Amino acid sequence: MADLETKRLVLEPIEPRHAAALFEPLRDAAIYRFIPRDPPSSVEKLAERYARLQAGDPDGKQAWLNFAVRLIEGPVYIGKVQATISADAADVAYLFSPRHWGQGYASEAVRALIDHLFAAYAVRVVRASLDTRNERSAALLERLGFARVGRADNADHFKGGPSHEFFYETVHEQWDSTVSLKT
Repeated sequence: MADLETKRLVLEPIEPRHAAALFEPLRDAAIYRFIPRDPPSSVEKLAERYARLQAGDPDGKQAWLNFAVRLIEGPVYIGKVQATISADAADVAYLFSPRHWGQGYASEAVRALIDHLFAAYAVRVVRASLDTRNERSAALLERLGFARVGRADNADHFKGGPSHEFFYETVHEQWDSTVSLKT
């Protein structure tokens, strides 16, 4: 899989070597406030996780796309984006260092990922789910033209309490006509 480039970012297919560069940016507990995971405990554990992701779905039923996101001007890694493709649908997710929140990097990276999904795969719909308290993530998806299509109360329980989720999606036809603003 090739790198994806935008005006300010390079999305590199994730490999174990990215663990050293992403460990510190992804250690901030603020990233994990609304997701049922904790920050990585070591570079080694993160490298093991990235090796599993790079290997792909052991059953071969899904395609896993995982990208380390770095600034185009140098080797500063700021987060990761991912897509899980099943048939004609993809579920996307993203994690970014709080040092780089509010600068449009997450929107730019997610937009590049979705452009790639629609151009290179037979994806018709792209979905995302998030904790209802995660207003930043909801705003990102809405800026990209995603529609909120559902809600699940008590969808999960983590960090001492229930998590309610919103479900978002965008379809290929809608993305082509209204959202895909090339960077």
